[in-house]
Formats: sequence, structure tokens, C-alpha cells
Amino acid sequence: MVDAFGLGAAPDRWDGLAMYLNEGHKLDAFLNVGLLKSSDRGKGPDAQRNRLVFPIRDQIRRVVAFGGRRINDEDEPKYINSAESALFDKSATLFGLDLAAGRSRRKAWLSSPRGTPTSSPVTEPG
Repeated sequence: MVDAFGLGAAPDRWDGLAMYLNEGHKLDAFLNVGLLKSSDRGKGPDAQRNRLVFPIRDQIRRVVAFGGRRINDEDEPKYINSAESALFDKSATLFGLDLAAGRSRRKAWLSSPRGTPTSSPVTEPG
């Protein structure tokens, strides 16, 4: 399931993504899509800090956003999605559609559960 969904985890550091991206990446693009938040110090905190992270793909498997679920029950909110952008429109993007597309062609119907982690078991056989 980890490979099929591209599941990852963000470290429990406010600057985890920014530190990684400082290795030759421009931070503006990551600020624009909400993966980093702006701060007075220039590089913002990681929006998905200490979360399981799911790539959200369009129907042709391009990553257009990320969804994150808290690891610790104390962290709020429970779920965080990337900000809407030119690539990601929450109302027009259905998580898991890229994985379900091939299966739905073989069946007469397609189920749409609520939320990214909820979708994971639905793609398993059985």
C-alpha cells in the first residue's frame, strides 16, 4: 500500500522540508502551493510537519497536491491538504481516481469514500 499510494512521512521538525529544499531548490513554488508557510525569517515552517503524507494525483497520475494526516492525536487539525493552486482545485480533484480508473472500466460502478486514508483500503482486493 505504501508504494501504490506513494505514502510518506514528514519529520517532526518545523523546518524539515525547508532544510531539504535549501539544497538548490527555490522555495517560492513550495510557498505558493502551501507546502511551506511564510514566516518573518524567510523560510516558512513545514505545513505537513509530523504527518503521514499522501500525494494527490490527477487522473493521469501527475502529483497536483498533498494531503497529510496527523500522527499524534494532540496535533490539530486532523487532516491538512495543500492549498488550492493552478494545479489543485479541491472541488475538481478526487483522491485515488488515478488508481480506480482502470478498475472502474471493468465494473459498472465506482465507490467514493470520504478522505485520503479512507480511500486506501477500498483499493485492496476483497
